[in-house]
Amino acid sequence: PRSRDEVVSVDALLGRFRDVAPVEAVICVIDGSNLQRNLYLASQVLDLGLPTIVAVNMLDIAERRGITIDLAQLEAKLGAPVIGVQAHRRQGVSELKGLLAKLAADDGESAPRKPTVAFPDAFEQEASALEPELRSVLRESVRAKVAPRGLTHRLLFDVGGKLTSSLLSEPAAGGDEKDGKSETAQALARLAAARQRLTNAGLAPSKLETETRYAWIEQTLRDLIEQTEVTEESWTDRIDRVLTNRFFGVVILVAPMLLIFQAV
Repeated sequence: PRSRDEVVSVDALLGRFRDVAPVEAVICVIDGSNLQRNLYLASQVLDLGLPTIVAVNMLDIAERRGITIDLAQLEAKLGAPVIGVQAHRRQGVSELKGLLAKLAADDGESAPRKPTVAFPDAFEQEASALEPELRSVLRESVRAKVAPRGLTHRLLFDVGGKLTSSLLSEPAAGGDEKDGKSETAQALARLAAARQRLTNAGLAPSKLETETRYAWIEQTLRDLIEQTEVTEESWTDRIDRVLTNRFFGVVILVAPMLLIFQAV
């Protein structure tokens, strides 16, 4: 998270609101016509280890653009249920509800899923060293059943500090406040030292996640998307041809501007 509203979203996923029950399951909605961009957030959510359904929406738009997606293969690669929907037409919504009910009723009995994206060994070694200490410090403040490794990854990548300050600003549960602050301070110091070691090794967390996830996305989509050339002109193309015309485009721009200024 890089803003306060994004911190609220992450806190909800981690079950940090005392007056709200922890998350039982997540529906991650992605745009079927723009999978490359949407899978970035989806992979981050999946790595938290919460029961997650990936709903591929806007399949009609994808089809219009000549994009065919192998949803079964995508499900196999993500290791999570994938369902195709067209929400505005209510297609696939009832199947999504049934799948969600089944997932929520599972109550964590299924085997924990493996991380979606594999990061370099040096990064994983730092995460392994930090994980027990962070699990101890966060054992009371994070109530959702998130994967400890996924949460450790998120804190290592949190160079901006929004998530770190949100999670590690309180004394740890158990013991007096002084002990809690001391344990939290030690965790913060070791987290900062781990980030610095990674940066010195050429694995700066600020770039590592972006580069690794997009490389994974490219590899994942290589065999499961078929793109055919679309020759039919869409309404958007026809409108754009007029609006971006060298002469009429300028006229159409100036006319509303004059109207607005005259109205003011």
